[in-house]
Amino acid sequence: MCDQISKAGIVRTPLLLLLFSALFVISPLCSASDSDFEIYNKQSPYIRAVLFDIYQKKYSSAIGHLISQRYRHKQGKARYQGELLLAHTYITFRMHEEAEKILNALPKSMPTDEIRNKNVLWMDIAKARFRAGDTKAAQNTLFKLNKNISNKLSREREVFQAQILMSQNKFKQAIEVLENTRGSSEWAAYGRYNLGVMLVRLEQDERGIKKLETVAHMDPDTSEMKALKDKANYTLGYIYLRNKNPDKAKDYLQNIRLDSPLSNKALMHLGLVYAELDKYKQSLAVWLELSKRNPIDPTVLESRLAVPFAYAELGGFEQAVKNYNTAIEIFRSESKRIDSVIRSVKKGHTTKTILENMEKTGPESFNETRLLPITKDTQYLMGLYKSNEFQEVINNFKDLHALQDKLKKWASAIYKIENMSNTFKKVYVDKIAKQQSRLATATKQLKQQISKMAITELKDRKSRLNTYKKQAQFATAQIYDKGRSSGIK
Repeated sequence: MCDQISKAGIVRTPLLLLLFSALFVISPLCSASDSDFEIYNKQSPYIRAVLFDIYQKKYSSAIGHLISQRYRHKQGKARYQGELLLAHTYITFRMHEEAEKILNALPKSMPTDEIRNKNVLWMDIAKARFRAGDTKAAQNTLFKLNKNISNKLSREREVFQAQILMSQNKFKQAIEVLENTRGSSEWAAYGRYNLGVMLVRLEQDERGIKKLETVAHMDPDTSEMKALKDKANYTLGYIYLRNKNPDKAKDYLQNIRLDSPLSNKALMHLGLVYAELDKYKQSLAVWLELSKRNPIDPTVLESRLAVPFAYAELGGFEQAVKNYNTAIEIFRSESKRIDSVIRSVKKGHTTKTILENMEKTGPESFNETRLLPITKDTQYLMGLYKSNEFQEVINNFKDLHALQDKLKKWASAIYKIENMSNTFKKVYVDKIAKQQSRLATATKQLKQQISKMAITELKDRKSRLNTYKKQAQFATAQIYDKGRSSGIK
């Protein structure tokens, strides 16, 4: 549509900046925090004590219990269970290197349950490496999984392997991996969706559409699969709209749930479908509804360009100019607001708000985007909150914060020890002070990294706003240039 002459003689506004972002590959691995690790011996008193510590987030205490049991269970099933639980605890505490040492030391031949848990832990480590951006380490870790693994874990490994290849732009190799994905598990559904997307990217639309349709037509019973179904419908809608089949595109776009995170984009594309069918009144109705939603979503801001575009197509040039001018003012106002937020970030205020909120709400806020603070400033950072890079930085901050608390308690406890001279107390306190200094430096660096990421996110948003503003100004000029005969002065 963009840059084509309309029947009314007006150059169409470049509305489709979003179209080529529609084909996105999904990685459930990036946000997955739950492990499939299972505890098979919960009746053991020491295992129950360890689990109690883990549930209370007392990981160092749990690790201490498990290490002490090594001397009681030197071999056999109890030994394997203890070592695997210790590795699991290390992973939970983000000490992946220590977990790897344990897993590498375990024998290849173990009872079935222990082999299963070992495979799960290798997968957990691989996920962590991938989330940290180390795809090579993630790939090498996958090779350590035992060949005799469950069907579910096999599907998960296939999808993960393909995700690694996709991150390296090796789409053909990724397709070869996913072509073998079978079954009806959630992992298989992710595999089919990603396979469909990649086939379309490689201009194999017919094959890609068939894969995507299997996901779009499934009957999901979990929120995760409902979201995946929405993505499949949205992607199919995009493909058919791109291929000049608006009727088919409409069918898929209308299948997306009203409360779906994709509902705004679905409305934008539904308006484009009606425009392709020359039904601009319906386009206008859809885009007017979208324009009333939260402008934090870039798609809502885009609708501010779509509404006057529809008015112009319907011959309502005065209403078009009025709405373009309103959009320009909104874009300017938002741009100024972002400048203010950037200044706040540079002064450390916004970063302080994020981190202080996390310290108040506890560890769960580090893993749940919905628990991150939403203020007049941080609302512009919702896209950043969801990124893997941000989550990794936040997890590192969490670990540093926990270590700082631990050192503070140790320093206080040392002074309460009665049978220790002041000289020895000072030696230990000085050592703790050095560690505290190192942690303070690392914390400062993480705060700077968060600020840098936030500023990049905000500048990108401001750049989009400036683009929208220029588009609105250009479209208004075109209306004045071409529409004077309609009474515009």
